[in-house]
Amino acid sequence: MAKPLLVICMGVAGSGKTTLAERIAARFAWRFIDADSFHSALARSRMASGIPLTDADRTPWMQRITTHLYELAGLGTHCVLAHSALRHTHREALRQCGFDACFLRLHCDAEILRARLERRESHFMPANLLASQMQAFEPTDGEADVVRLDAQHSPPRLVELAANIIATFRGSSYA
Repeated sequence: MAKPLLVICMGVAGSGKTTLAERIAARFAWRFIDADSFHSALARSRMASGIPLTDADRTPWMQRITTHLYELAGLGTHCVLAHSALRHTHREALRQCGFDACFLRLHCDAEILRARLERRESHFMPANLLASQMQAFEPTDGEADVVRLDAQHSPPRLVELAANIIATFRGSSYA
């Protein structure tokens, strides 16, 4: 039996990963998972106070996410995950959760990201942490399962592009 598919919408804060992941999940009737929901109250509080997370802060967060994903993979559940995936080690951990993983890397200029973050309401991640996220991001060069998307496209256009990528990732069985 084929492994279920895990589509990871990745990028720094403000790139649109949650919006895209929710829309892909709705389009395919797959499980949507927001990695932000796995942050501890302490981590959320730190970020809301403008304190960037360290790799040590991210370790238990990643453990909670991967544990949840292992369970869903065991059930054969296709999933769409909104996750920053800033570090190569995070991406590797996501690849090892029992899914076929496909990463959609959302990218756009820092000025656009900052403007999006400044307009965003009711989220714990302030615009002043954007620079720390961009600094923490490790390039995806050489990672064949990562496809870069221009985050300046409209959400409907991004969903269309994502659907085409998913359809070719493992054949048309997912489209």
